[in-house]
Amino acid sequence: MGRLGNNLVLTTLLTGLLLATLGMLVTPYYWAAWVPAFALLLSLVVARSPHWGFLLMVATIPFGAYRKILGDRIDIAWLVAALLIVIIAIDLLVRRRQLSDARARFWPLFALFLAVNLVSVVFSPYGSVAVKDLLLWLAGCVFIALPLFLLRREDLYRHLPNVLIVSIGIGALLALLGSALGLEGLAAQKGDISRGLGGTRDPNNMGLMLLFGLPLLVHRVLYSPLKRQKSLYVALIIVSLLAVASTYSRGAVLMLMICTAQLVWHYRHRLQVRLLGVVIALVALGGAATMMTLPQSFWERQLSITDSGDKSLSRRASYLVVGWDSLADAPLLGHGPGTFPERYVRSDEAKEFSREGKSDRRFAHNSYMEVLVGSGLIGFALFLAIQYRGWQDLRFSERRWQSLGQWAQADLVASYRIMFLTLLAYLMIFSDTHHKYWLLILPVAALLRRDAERAE
Repeated sequence: MGRLGNNLVLTTLLTGLLLATLGMLVTPYYWAAWVPAFALLLSLVVARSPHWGFLLMVATIPFGAYRKILGDRIDIAWLVAALLIVIIAIDLLVRRRQLSDARARFWPLFALFLAVNLVSVVFSPYGSVAVKDLLLWLAGCVFIALPLFLLRREDLYRHLPNVLIVSIGIGALLALLGSALGLEGLAAQKGDISRGLGGTRDPNNMGLMLLFGLPLLVHRVLYSPLKRQKSLYVALIIVSLLAVASTYSRGAVLMLMICTAQLVWHYRHRLQVRLLGVVIALVALGGAATMMTLPQSFWERQLSITDSGDKSLSRRASYLVVGWDSLADAPLLGHGPGTFPERYVRSDEAKEFSREGKSDRRFAHNSYMEVLVGSGLIGFALFLAIQYRGWQDLRFSERRWQSLGQWAQADLVASYRIMFLTLLAYLMIFSDTHHKYWLLILPVAALLRRDAERAE
């Protein structure tokens, strides 16, 4: 009877697959007839090992420009997320999982933050925009909850770093190729320079992702047992640094310095005196090679940050002016989440810096200013408190492993901590309050703390 039931299920699935494929062939999307077969295969794999489904979602993060199918209507990552939600719901019903599996110390703060945003939406003069952004926060909660249910200890220390290294590395190669060859879709043309995009839509976002993965590469160089593995990770570091340069992002270069300073400070105990001269020589050699390799246009763009007449810097300063004025108008609860562009487009500054063919609806290039304007001082304080709670979790885990003499694990947690702090610093010059890496690092920090608390 069991075999008969299995055959019936298999026959039903294959029949449904055939009908779906034939249905696609008679639509304008006939070229996507492969999608039903791929979706079925993916569903079977994810149902068997749900944690790989979430890791697949993480792997797609650096490729936001290419994740959607059927005319940009469907995001593959959210299809996987929907499947994972169904799997978790079934597991909760049959008691294979408990709601307590998703516990984390940041949830009370996050709930308060959402409540503040809900009140802000109610009183917002830009209701539709604010509601849309609030829905993004709710979707972010789902993304945060998934790893708390699904990721295992081995994922935290091995598989997740591998996925981040590989996906960001592919993005780095695409950004380099796009910038060097001026490939449409992989680079953004600005004047006479091609800014590497990789799989993103924004070179500044590409720079953020490259820096996010850098501490993991440094950890692998220091702890990989084989020389050929170390050489591979050194090569990936070089590719990542060149990709940062290919974005021509002034902010990314500044944040690279901040990330590097954190890495040097953390690993200072490994810089023995007898090796210090070698390190200095290598840095000098690398610096000289970089100066000779990078085009003059890169250095001109970087030096433009000191030019008081640079129009893009003046425009960014105008965002701060509008932001502070907006905060003064609604200091406690703000104007509704995601409403900074609505405030800016109605300002005198928008008219002053208006560009032909470009929308005057601009983001603040500062995620913290976005939160201040959208959620007021109350929401902003909770936003910072959530981040501090994540940092606390990472710091606790790091110190716990240090006290047990588990230096490789302690330094891996430190890599996550440096990734988190670099990301938070980058958000000062980049607007994306729902960035997937920000939503990822919070539950990872909670899981790392949970694992450290169990250690003996």
